[in-house]
Formats: sequence, structure tokens, C-alpha cells
Amino acid sequence: MENIKTEKTNELTPSEQKICDMLLGGNTPKEIAFSLNIAYNTVKTHQKNIYRKLGVNNFHGLLVKFKTDGDTSVREPSVKNKNPRLIIKILISAAALAVIITVSVLLLFQWKEKNTVNVRTWYAISDENSTIRVSRTNEKIDGKTRDCVTISGVLYDDKNCVMTPLGYDGWGAPFAGAYGTPDDTTLQNLRTMKSFSMKVMGDGNEYFFRLPTMETIEGDHWLYVFPTVKDEIITVSAAVLDDFNRLGWSGNDVEFIQNNIMFFQIQAVNPGPYKLKFWDIKLHR
Repeated sequence: MENIKTEKTNELTPSEQKICDMLLGGNTPKEIAFSLNIAYNTVKTHQKNIYRKLGVNNFHGLLVKFKTDGDTSVREPSVKNKNPRLIIKILISAAALAVIITVSVLLLFQWKEKNTVNVRTWYAISDENSTIRVSRTNEKIDGKTRDCVTISGVLYDDKNCVMTPLGYDGWGAPFAGAYGTPDDTTLQNLRTMKSFSMKVMGDGNEYFFRLPTMETIEGDHWLYVFPTVKDEIITVSAAVLDDFNRLGWSGNDVEFIQNNIMFFQIQAVNPGPYKLKFWDIKLHR
């Protein structure tokens, strides 16, 4: 992908041109910000302007546009130049590789707990209106030892407080919760999931979980809201195509958004106080 370049155009500023080429070269917005020593939000603003000026809605559209209209080296050779024997060898190799991959995947998912979301560290999410703590303990629940994450704390000023699932987008609503980044293997599994579940011991508040993605200019992510009852254990589950609502401006399809999932987050919708416990986060296909 590093060979793909945009043609120089007066529509883009020099900074936008450089960022555009880096995006097409496979760099993420965070990597670009680090490389150019500029703020991440600055990269996001440039990225949005690039999409608008070049007439595309997202990175996928940018890639398709310049893969088709730009560097011809990424195109497949014409039919008349193809060697039939070479094609047969490629097809045989591809079939053999497919068998190896299939067997590997089957063995992978026979491994115990492979579909569990493994998050090494959970971090508290709070603002000046709240004091939130996140702890991780092994607890006996239903006769079994569980690796539990607990979100606890209070919201100081809950007078006239209106919290919504959209509060994190900077609309002024207080927020409280926790987030964690899964390990690399889990992250790859997370991006191919068909459904999701976890066990929750409630505190009477309403929460949502979301899966923020790398494409964050206007808050692209998956969002799912769930209510809880104090001290009652429930299973929260959602099918991607049925229960998740996608928020964002770019119009990406399900596959593209899932390919860019970065981390896992749970956030409160009510003012609190909070004592939510959750465990056994799993992915299903």
C-alpha cells in the first residue's frame, strides 16, 4: 500500500498532502501525529478536510479512489499477460494455504477461553464532576472464582444533571466509567465478531458499552445501552447487525468499522452512585 500516492493538487495544502500520502502509506492518525510531532486532533481535522476536498467519505473511499485512479502498480495485470501455468500454481498454493488457515483457526478456537476478551488493565473515566475508581479482583460468584472488574464512585454535582450516551462527544454531559485495550490477539478476534456477551452484577443504574474505532473524526463506534437492577446478575448480549447502533458521519459499512476497533469502554448513563461489577466478556461468531 505504500506505493499508492495522491496526485498533487491545488485542493490540498502541503500539510494535508503529506498527511494524505501517509494515510495511504498505511499510517494511522496516531502514528502520523507522533511522526509529525503535531496534536492528534490536528491530524483528525486535516483528515476530515482531505476527505471533503477529495470527494470521499472515509479512508476506504480514499483508498478505492487512488487505487483505481492513481498508482497503476497495484492493479492486476491484464488477462493477455497472464501465464495459465502460473495461475494454476497460484490457485493450488492458495487452496493449500486456505486449508492450513482453516485448520489453524479451528485449533485456535478449540483452545479454552480463546473467545474471552482479555484486557490487561482497566482505566477509570471521569471528569471534574465525578470520582471514579476501577478495581479488578477474583471473587466467588455462583460457586466459581471470577475475574471481576468493578466500577465504583460518585458524581459530585448531580443537580440538573443530564447524562446521555452521547455525553462523551463533548456535549457537556458529565461522564463516568472505565475503558481498556484488549491484547493484540483479542483485538483481532474482536474485529471479526458476530455477537458479544458479558455477565453483569447491577447497581440500579443504566450503562452503555461502546467499541471506539480508529476512524474517530466524528465519533465512529458501536454503542449499546443496557439497564441494571441492584445486586441482580444479568447477561448482557448483543448481535452486531441487530442490536448495535453505529454513530458517525462517514457511512462506512459494518466490515470497515469493525476492522478499526481500538478498545472497549463502559460508561454510565445515570448520575450514580456507582458500583457495577462485570466479568466473563466473550465474543461469539
